[in-house]
Amino acid sequence: MDRLYERFILQYFKIHHPELAPHARQVPWAYDTLRSSGTGQLPVMQTDVMLTSGDAKLIIDAKCYGRSLQSGRGEKQTVHSHNLYQIATYVWNADVHRDGSVSGLLLYARTIHDEQPDVDIVIHGNRIGVQTLDLNLPWEELRDRLETLRNWLVPTAH
Repeated sequence: MDRLYERFILQYFKIHHPELAPHARQVPWAYDTLRSSGTGQLPVMQTDVMLTSGDAKLIIDAKCYGRSLQSGRGEKQTVHSHNLYQIATYVWNADVHRDGSVSGLLLYARTIHDEQPDVDIVIHGNRIGVQTLDLNLPWEELRDRLETLRNWLVPTAH
């Protein structure tokens, strides 16, 4: 189901917005070549969707879980920490100029649970978000929701 959800989002943008060069790209690690060893043991950073408009990039990481939030201490509902670390790592390594031109969005398939993630923050100059996509919406509404994701292709002002 995860793979189908990822491909749906990617194919939507390939069909409707080829000008955004939608692809599932790998992000290279931005390590210091002079002081690095064992780099072959680093995991591959494979994006689900990367959109590009001018200098701006949006990395979308599509997630399809039974619960889009996890229970933290004291039963507080929080974003899955490993997913947030993953998208942040992708964004910070992709933003080689450190100019806020790369944004990241965790896009969960909406679940039946009442509480859903809705995060829009700037960390280290890069916009990071966590939202949901309701696949049960009528096509016109689902399309409109996908279209709003293009708004994330604006570099963060410093």
